[in-house]
Amino acid sequence: MRVRMLVAYDGTDFHGWAKQPDDLPTVQGAIEGSMAKVLGFRVPLSVAGRTDAGVHARAQVVSCDLPGDADLFRLEKSLNRLCGPTISVREMQEAVPDFDARFSAVSRVYRYRLRTERFPDPFAFRFSWHVARSLDVEKMNLAGQCLVGEHDFATFCKKGCAGGTCRRVFSLCVLHDETCSEVETVSVWISANAFCHQMVRAIVGLLVGVGEGRRDLHAVEEALHAKDRRANSVVAPPQGLTLWSVQYGEEH
Repeated sequence: MRVRMLVAYDGTDFHGWAKQPDDLPTVQGAIEGSMAKVLGFRVPLSVAGRTDAGVHARAQVVSCDLPGDADLFRLEKSLNRLCGPTISVREMQEAVPDFDARFSAVSRVYRYRLRTERFPDPFAFRFSWHVARSLDVEKMNLAGQCLVGEHDFATFCKKGCAGGTCRRVFSLCVLHDETCSEVETVSVWISANAFCHQMVRAIVGLLVGVGEGRRDLHAVEEALHAKDRRANSVVAPPQGLTLWSVQYGEEH
């Protein structure tokens, strides 16, 4: 039977989702290894988004094939015991036979979180980027709107991106999460049909430059039209990035 899992993880100590040839710790390796311990055989996993080292997921979608008599409740419980607390299987259920976590997805949503304060917070550094200067959120939001639509995102992608560099961004929004006298938290939300390698982090890196006043309002549009990675060398660090959700059509 085809199985669909909803997985959350703290990516800090993992070298991304995908298994590495030198057995570095990865989310895929941890889940597949734990499933093999419970089931007695290895199960290949398909995933909605291959997150990079240090990147997190709130609702990563994973699919696989299991024997028809597999006890999903027992397996879910066992995986949480073996993989927790840094990896959590939030849901495991039977899916329609043609469901594939990666190829059935129609869009993904990422959130990038920023904290502006004088000193970094040791209780927040695993899930946000500390920026010492205040950010002009309204200006960042305005600058980023040129990215909405279908474009060639070569400027914002690591060289050698599989499947080309054209993507469709459905929405981009920069919002204040909370503000007090000492700290301001800001989230950059981006929804697209798919993302190139390091695309969100490269976009956020440039938007922060705009928000700090180091880059002008048209810097993002100019970088987009350049279609050249050298036009934007700043990539935001991974710890602020979370795969927030994955959307599917009604049939799935």
